[in-house]
Amino acid sequence: MDLQGKLTSRGIVLGIAKLKQDLYAQLRRSHLLENIGVENIYPTLSTVIDGFKEHDLR
Repeated sequence: MDLQGKLTSRGIVLGIAKLKQDLYAQLRRSHLLENIGVENIYPTLSTVIDGFKEHDLR
């Protein structure tokens, strides 16, 4: 089982902040972005924290 699968099976959501464009492109090409989910990519650290706080309220 890969890291994303292990995290998901434990109810953990992976979020990434400040992702550089070249790494974003590599994640897209390798289809890892589909596993992580574009909704879990954030422009800044504060937006990832806010996003996960909002996620916890649901």
